[in-house]
Amino acid sequence: MSKLKKALEKAKSEYPSIQLHTPEKREVTPIPVPGEPSVPRREVNVNYSNTKVRPVSHDQLRQNKIFALFSQEKVNDQIKTLRSQVLNKLKKLGANDFMITSANPGEGKTFTSINLGVSIAQELDKTVLIVDTDLKNPAKDHYDFAKDFFSVDVETGLADVLQGKVDLNDALINPGIDKLTILPGGTYLHNSSELLGSPQMERLVKDIRSRYKDRIVIFDAPAVLACSDPFQLTKFVKNVLFVVEEDKTTGDDLRKALKLLTDIEMIGMVLNKSRTN
Repeated sequence: MSKLKKALEKAKSEYPSIQLHTPEKREVTPIPVPGEPSVPRREVNVNYSNTKVRPVSHDQLRQNKIFALFSQEKVNDQIKTLRSQVLNKLKKLGANDFMITSANPGEGKTFTSINLGVSIAQELDKTVLIVDTDLKNPAKDHYDFAKDFFSVDVETGLADVLQGKVDLNDALINPGIDKLTILPGGTYLHNSSELLGSPQMERLVKDIRSRYKDRIVIFDAPAVLACSDPFQLTKFVKNVLFVVEEDKTTGDDLRKALKLLTDIEMIGMVLNKSRTN
């Protein structure tokens, strides 16, 4: 057993609620809870009258690795499995928002955030907002949320909303995917940590969390060992999905990251790029 696998097993023992999501799993049908009333699911339709719509061709989205849109992609089954498990966990918690992070940059957290968000948006009764909270790093050092995945050039986003430069509605974008809205990071900042822990961010989180009852909000957060920004975000977002990459994330890094994430609900871990059973 690799050092990473041993660290994962230890993490599961320390966080009993953790589910380890790996590529070997398949779609799981939720089991009804005895005595729980059955609530009919109603289809949600969205009319983007205020949100900017920036449609992107499906060919471009496939090239940008948004595989959740394409049923013929093998990884789509894995994404659907993750979707089922995450939604079931959120339902048990009575929550509709969570953060996705990793120990280090480049381990697949943004890929996971976007593909999971796109997959959830395909549910009959769900809409999704994905918020890019990686406000510190320049685009050349990591995948740019809006440009590299959605081929959308933006001038404003979360940072500008928090600074009062633009209204939230003016920063939201629909990339042509039904029931999916994104809030890009916007202007890169040196004081991103202070803004993410500010009263402005607290008000924003409360607003987007409560605005629509059918909405799932995903916060794509910076890597835990790269900066203090994720800890500021955990003041307001308590549910965390953690991404580790096989052969890249070390067991030591995983232990350090989990030790730093206190006072949170670990809803699961995603073992990215796993090649073993």
